[in-house]
Amino acid sequence: MEKKYYPNSNANFLRNFASKMKLNAIILIVFACLNSAFAQVTITAPTLTFTTCSFPSPSFTLGNIVISENLATDISTFGTLILSTPANFEFTSAGSASFTGTDITSVSVALTDATTITLTIGGSGTGVLDTITMSSIQIRAITAATGPSTVTRTGGTSVIAGDIITDVHATFTSILNSVTGGTIAAAQTICSGGDPAAFSESVASTGSGPLTYEWKQSGDGYSATLGTGATYDVSAGLATTTSYRRITISTLNGVVCTANSNDIVVTVNAVTGGTIAAAQTICSGGNPA
Repeated sequence: MEKKYYPNSNANFLRNFASKMKLNAIILIVFACLNSAFAQVTITAPTLTFTTCSFPSPSFTLGNIVISENLATDISTFGTLILSTPANFEFTSAGSASFTGTDITSVSVALTDATTITLTIGGSGTGVLDTITMSSIQIRAITAATGPSTVTRTGGTSVIAGDIITDVHATFTSILNSVTGGTIAAAQTICSGGDPAAFSESVASTGSGPLTYEWKQSGDGYSATLGTGATYDVSAGLATTTSYRRITISTLNGVVCTANSNDIVVTVNAVTGGTIAAAQTICSGGNPA
């Protein structure tokens, strides 16, 4: 049989093989670059919205801030991580910190000042995936209600892929449950055992939430609730001078806030007839003692 010879077949095979190898190399390089670009920690940033009756507000506890490695090399330099509060908020406690993994050997948190928390990370190596959890941080609002505001990284020596300056670690919102007590009327004087005129509302109460009322009196140290309406009528028979006030209650997002009205006084004008003496008998035209 005659053997046919194709002078370019080997060359074509080599060219195709080289082309495929080059394409595979490019794909591997792109894949490696993509992995490098997306190799960074995941920051679980909690959200806290709270309602307060006044400012400064009480302290509220934040959910956990969690920093999780997705590659063992994400935390490449151990050191400090500085977090700062948004405007109009301040930290009242740095809480505590914990970790998982073996590259990290220690974590601690401290209040640098009212607006700054410093997380200190100790360790060495980049062999395993590590996670840092910051728990029980407490914060309060200072002067006014504030829309969503973020806690961000503002410094520190630790090099963490995906956790750089300005990265968000928490979001806070404060809401004011504002309430006013209004004005009730009117002070009056009655005779002992009399019936005071019903109290009226001369200036209405206001509140951020639905309003309810409680009427109190000084006779029991403003303890028992006498009535729950906007106005109140004292029962007849009052024998001692007594002060009255109305407490307005505003309930918003489950938070109860109160404000007192002015006090009004019902003065009891008590008078007694006394006793005179004595009966006597005299002659007609005589002079009684």
